[in-house]
Amino acid sequence: MKKAINNKIYDTKTAKKIASVQMLAKRDGNVSASESIVETLFRKRTGEFFLLREDRFGGNLIPLEYADAKEWGENSSLPDNIMRDTFWESGSVKEKTVLCVTMPQNVALKLKADAAESKKSVSGYLEALLRREFNMKEE
Repeated sequence: MKKAINNKIYDTKTAKKIASVQMLAKRDGNVSASESIVETLFRKRTGEFFLLREDRFGGNLIPLEYADAKEWGENSSLPDNIMRDTFWESGSVKEKTVLCVTMPQNVALKLKADAAESKKSVSGYLEALLRREFNMKEE
């Protein structure tokens, strides 16, 4: 499904599907799968979240702020690994993550030169820079 909302395109075919939850409706005390609602959380390449809510009448796309998407995940009881991977929850201090970045070549060359000058690996040097920027203590 693809829809423009507030001049932004939301497309389930190009966004990453995070998780789906089916909510079964009760009618007269009985569970009715035909009246269930399926909600699927997606993240666009730009990092924006949106929800696809589907019922027997069709589907609707709903843009979500980061906090609302995280709350949806918590309320939907998503597994810890999905919550951590999706919302960058802090993992173990010893746990390392591979992160690929793209930057202009002159910036990359400066990064490598400064890392070598400080006798650190590029990863170590970049981590130290980011920790200072984010006001995080050195581990």
